[in-house]
Amino acid sequence: MTSGPEWLDPIGDEAADRDAGAVQAALLTTYDPPDATLLVEDLLPRWFRLDREMSSDDAANRFFLAELEVELQRRRGKLAVFSSPAVLGPDSQHWIWSHVARHFVGALGSVVQHAKLWLLHRVDEDGAERLDIHVSSMNLTRSAVREQLQAGFRCLVPLGPTMSRAALRSWGAVVPFLQELGSHAGPAGVAAVAPWLRLLARCRCPAGMTFIASVPGTHRGNDWGVRALGVALRLPARGEVDILVPTVGVWTKEQIESWARAVGTLPKRIGLAWIPKGHPWAKRWELPATALTALKDSGTCLLALGYVDGDKRQRLHQRFGAYDERWPHAKVYWFERGASPRVLVTSANWSPSAWGIPTGRSQLHIKNFEIGVLIPVRKRPLRTLKEMTAKAAVVDAARDIDGTAPWAHAMFDGRRLTVQIIKGEVAPSQIVVIDADGHRLKLKVRWKPVDGLLQTALKRAWKSGPSLVVLVLRTAEHWLSVHDQRDAATSQEHPLSRPPGMDEDELKRLRAALLEERYGGKLIDDDEPPPGGGSLSTELTKNAVTAVGDYSVWLLDEARRVLAVVDAWASAFSKMQSTDLRNAIQRDGRQLLRLWREEVSEGGRRKGALIVACDELNARLRSSE
Repeated sequence: MTSGPEWLDPIGDEAADRDAGAVQAALLTTYDPPDATLLVEDLLPRWFRLDREMSSDDAANRFFLAELEVELQRRRGKLAVFSSPAVLGPDSQHWIWSHVARHFVGALGSVVQHAKLWLLHRVDEDGAERLDIHVSSMNLTRSAVREQLQAGFRCLVPLGPTMSRAALRSWGAVVPFLQELGSHAGPAGVAAVAPWLRLLARCRCPAGMTFIASVPGTHRGNDWGVRALGVALRLPARGEVDILVPTVGVWTKEQIESWARAVGTLPKRIGLAWIPKGHPWAKRWELPATALTALKDSGTCLLALGYVDGDKRQRLHQRFGAYDERWPHAKVYWFERGASPRVLVTSANWSPSAWGIPTGRSQLHIKNFEIGVLIPVRKRPLRTLKEMTAKAAVVDAARDIDGTAPWAHAMFDGRRLTVQIIKGEVAPSQIVVIDADGHRLKLKVRWKPVDGLLQTALKRAWKSGPSLVVLVLRTAEHWLSVHDQRDAATSQEHPLSRPPGMDEDELKRLRAALLEERYGGKLIDDDEPPPGGGSLSTELTKNAVTAVGDYSVWLLDEARRVLAVVDAWASAFSKMQSTDLRNAIQRDGRQLLRLWREEVSEGGRRKGALIVACDELNARLRSSE
């Protein structure tokens, strides 16, 4: 039972995150294109439990970015973001997109991805696994975090050791929703969704939760949209509904009546919380004038929000200050049948595009991907609002949520660069490929139909892997980040992109230092500059270490230190219960061995110590396989 809203940091509860364990995989959905800086500076450091954060100090910041890159490499192929298609230019590109796969819906036709679902696979230090589920109204953008108020629901579910069909069925609409989402994002989207279906099959949906989803298309039956909501609610005709959303779609009187029937109520028992003309939120909230007329004609009640005794400063909640400039982006619906109120926390505005429009032959036409969760609550907070008597804030015309941008996808498997577009597009005769070193290659291409798409595959001896593809569709340039499908070892050796300002050699040195630190090795303090005023990366380049006594004594101490790192690595591997983390620890060992061997081949003060450590680590790796 949920007693009421709690006001929390929109990017999560830090204490709960710490107890739940680090995130090892993530599937995120958003309408607006995801903001790379939000991921790099806020979400990923918290989810990965990094020891460092963004800093104004260049040396410290380079270590932070290198640490983040190491953690991203450990999660190769396990991080994905799904969004609506968008025309992306050079300003949208970021080094992180070769590690976090971006998937756009639209491979099966123009649709809108408006759902806000986060699935996080967490593993704690003891190897206990949990599925962390977030359903909310928040896009993956800085403005969604800093300028808006959101509504969200979160639950942490322990994962069992085995999969079962019964467990998978218990999640209701979540499973077919994910399957449809993957299909609309093309073959790579289908592959990205598959691991999450296996995780859902390892746990049961908690009691009292019902997921309500919409997927684009024309549907029979009661699986999606408003019909699925009606089946879940089973309201009598006297059931009451309260709605708080920032956007109302273009309804007709007949469509409002149809929505009410499907839910199990009457329009006169629906209360829409809305704002008066001149309210500060009126610049953000949208109610078309034609929809207002339909609401009045159907008997739907408008509840006055933010206009008590003529005070337009009054806001949503007593903890929300009168002069707070944030505006509610939440989408929340309350339902009451007798003494059993329930709340739907969702991504869906109150619009036909989100909930569906009835068509002939008992069909329902839906335009958007949406998802929400229906749970019991103790009260309906909007019941205290009075009917609006002032003029309602309206807009002349509704802003369409666009899903018509061209769809395209690029991926690289180590030999072939494959680019896909949908059939029916005017396929360009050439594309531009930008490699990891920033070189531009203009290449002629031929397209052929493959699995319902148009595809071109470029097989060549890539000196530096392809990082970006630029192609012209519908007269506009589209910049595509290349989805890296190579194995983790190859990707670590030759990444498609690097943090800004780092060359490949520096990144390798920082990786080695960070991996040694992970398993107990001492790292030069990145909070203070090294002796002599040089930068940290310069000191690492020179292998500058303050010797204690003569060189032979220092070398013996260094050999003991790196052998202790090997022992700590072997201990971590043997104790870890989670298969995924055991594999990650094993990959750490292989990467550390490769980096140490490269350092040995280059010479340097640690060569003698590392030769011994490499032999020992290689033996431990063989015994772990």
